[in-house]
Order: sequence, then structure tokens, then C-alpha cells
Amino acid sequence: QNVPRLVSELSAESSPERTEYLMGQEPQWIDLQTGRAIERESDSKLLETAKAMLDGSLASKPLIVTGTAGSGKSTSLMRLALQLTADGVPCYWVDEQSNFQVSGPSRLVGETAGPIAILVDDADLWGRSVTGWAQELPKMREGVLFGCAVRSTKIEGLVDKGTLGGIETFEVAMPPLSDIDIESLISVLDGENRLGILKGKSHIERVEAFRREAGRQLLVAMIQATSGKRFEEKALEEFTELSPLPRQLYAIICFVSSQRHMLDREDVLLAC
Repeated sequence: QNVPRLVSELSAESSPERTEYLMGQEPQWIDLQTGRAIERESDSKLLETAKAMLDGSLASKPLIVTGTAGSGKSTSLMRLALQLTADGVPCYWVDEQSNFQVSGPSRLVGETAGPIAILVDDADLWGRSVTGWAQELPKMREGVLFGCAVRSTKIEGLVDKGTLGGIETFEVAMPPLSDIDIESLISVLDGENRLGILKGKSHIERVEAFRREAGRQLLVAMIQATSGKRFEEKALEEFTELSPLPRQLYAIICFVSSQRHMLDREDVLLAC
């Protein structure tokens, strides 16, 4: 494939099967389309900024969504992609499953007119290609939005001002859960029967449980509030409960993932 794929195509192909997003699985398009992934209060600011860059009322700069693992940055970038697509903006998506020529995004911008968005999830997986896109695409013409989601610890040497040759960026850091976010999250967890230990609690007690965890990442807050255990304890407990072979598989995949690499099924079998 020469260029990234359109979000309209990817979201249409999304499996309708129930996912485990609320238990920590990576977000799928269907999670946003069905409301399983809540709309964060900060998402509106992200959309407002993106639209301003596309219509020229704000100078076009690389739009960088940052946050720690599990903070919700991928979900927010996916929501932005769906919202722009619904507004009629051709939106192209790049993630770890994408396969196209590195020159593809530049070709898209050069061969089109009007607003266009190219969004990259897990930007550090694309290395210097992302740096080049961030430097080049917004300057090619008006109406171009380049955005990416990247872990806070990976910005330096990738899309920071020094690496980009002094180019200014617009950075949106994923905030802690707001009170509105907490209300929405409790409602979704209740509807999906995922409240855990909060099931028998009053609404006020549920909200307070999340407020205690709201300074943490979205995923960590969900797990700690609904299980009553620290995220690290919960992860270790699940690991130690596994029998020897699944535990070995879990350890291999965790180690490789921590180094930002991927394994296919044959790699995992070989490693065992």
C-alpha cells in the first residue's frame, strides 16, 4: 500500500464484537462508536484546536497529544479522527498495523486540495519518519493537519522543538480525570456491569473512589477504583495466578512490549 488508510474505511471494518476496553485492552474503533470509550472533557479542546488549524484561523503546527501509558491519548486521538471524518475532512490513520511507503503522507498532501488530516498513534514506533512528517507536512500548504500521540517520555529526540529544527508544536497533555469524566465513566462501567467492588456503593461513594485515583492514568484509575487494589498489585496478582506456560507467555510478551517491539504468533512459539 502506498498511502495510509482512511479512518472512514477502518472504522467501517471494525468488528462489532464486545471488547475488553474497560479492562485495559487497546481501544478499537467500535469502543468509541458504541460509547464504551467515554468522551473526555479535554476532547473538545483537541477538536477545537484541530479545526482552527484546518480552517487557517490558527497557524498550522504539529499537534502532539502526550501522556503516560494508559492515560487515554490514543482514545482521544481516535475520537478526533472520527469527529473530523464526520465533518467531511479526509482523515488518514497511522498506527502499528499500518503498512505504506514513508513518502505516502507527503504524496497525499501534494495530490489533494482542501482540508486533510494525517494522524499517527504510538508515534515513537515510526521513529525519524514521524520527525520528517512533522517538519514537512504542515508547511506544504494550507489546510493540513498533522497530529500524533506519543508517550511523554518519548518526545525528546522525536517531536521536540530541537529535533524539529526549531519548529513550534502545539502540545496537548492528557489531564487527570475531571468530575465530568468520572460521572461519564461510572455510567459506562455500570451499564457494562464492570463496577466491581463499587457495585453496592452509593453514587457519592463511587465518585469519591474515582476522585482518589483521578491523579493517575485513566486505565489505572479504572482498575484501582473498581478493584480496591493498586494497579501494580492487581497486575502481579493476575500474573501469579497463571499456570506456568501462560505465565511464560505473559512474561515474554511484556518484556518485548516494554522495549516497544512486537511479536507475531510464530515469534512467541519460537521464544517458548
